[in-house]
Amino acid sequence: MKCPQLLQLIDEDEALPSSLEYIDIEDCSNLMKLPNGIQNLRSLKDLSIKWCPKLSSFPSGSFPYMLKNLVILGCASLQSLPRGLVHNGSKVITRCHLENLEILGCPSLRLFPTDELPAALKYLEIWDCNSIPEKLLQNNKSLEFIRIGNCKILKTLPRFLSTFEHLTEMHVNQCSSLEYFPDSGLPIHNLKTMLIANCDNLKSLPNRMHDLTSLQYLTVFGCSRIETFPEEGFPPNLLSLSIWGCKRVKLRFAMWRLHKLTSLKDLSVGDFDRDMVSFPEDSSIPPNLVHLRVQSLPELKFLSEGLLDLVSLEALDVWNCPKLRYLPKNGLPITLGVLRIRNCPLLEKECRGEKGAYWPIISLLPHVRINYADIL
Repeated sequence: MKCPQLLQLIDEDEALPSSLEYIDIEDCSNLMKLPNGIQNLRSLKDLSIKWCPKLSSFPSGSFPYMLKNLVILGCASLQSLPRGLVHNGSKVITRCHLENLEILGCPSLRLFPTDELPAALKYLEIWDCNSIPEKLLQNNKSLEFIRIGNCKILKTLPRFLSTFEHLTEMHVNQCSSLEYFPDSGLPIHNLKTMLIANCDNLKSLPNRMHDLTSLQYLTVFGCSRIETFPEEGFPPNLLSLSIWGCKRVKLRFAMWRLHKLTSLKDLSVGDFDRDMVSFPEDSSIPPNLVHLRVQSLPELKFLSEGLLDLVSLEALDVWNCPKLRYLPKNGLPITLGVLRIRNCPLLEKECRGEKGAYWPIISLLPHVRINYADIL
């Protein structure tokens, strides 16, 4: 509920009920401070503060140690996090229960705590902050999920990421100054999901990616300065791989070594080789693939016979290939059940109606969609 006239939650001579477990403050455009007694709420578990653009700081002193979830969103004037949120190596940290911390849309945030976040922290999301101090997370052993986004002056990720023994998912979004990962790579042995998106200055993926044997889902898109991929290849047990918008990649698709990914089921590629005429190149895709998406290859003209090697393929998406005209001469994989074509005008013409050259092939498929319209 919006409370644009609210200046403070309670009068200064009053106190919040000590039994409070949840506080949700939202759209209070004139709220400038929180009550000093908030640190005395020993039962508080969830604190959410959203869209309070004039809130500039938290009360000094300790923080409710039973708090499990803290969400700060759209507080444009906030300059610092609560000091009591961190510890300096003392035993106080063992009493802190914070598991979820989300900080989004706080562009004025300059002063991170100088010490460490609670060791119990499992979920961390930071958006629109300039940097992340090394010390903030260096001894965290419980973190399972981290998302970093729109941190404009962040040039490299913290070296201590490799110490996150329980980390299973990591997202790095829109960090325009990020150039490199740590030289040691990302030896996070339990990592299962990694997304790297719209990092315009990133020059390479992490070293030693083949050592990430638990990684199953990898997405890289909008990283236009990446020119090559790790020489040792991608993580060997990937189930899903999406790479598109890496326009400067010079390595031929056949040299990506995807054929070694025997567990791969879902592959989405596009906007990486703007001169490619035929796809796929021979033996460049693992035969057990179930879903293939090809998109944004402006010179692509042929879907090659290599598609017939995909003996388990069930779904094929082809998007935004304006010069694509030809399907494989010998038809499509017999396992294919779904074909979706979008913004490929030359191929679309050959697939429509009984007069289309490829109608005898696609009419055998259970489901065909062209430009959002089902034709079969």
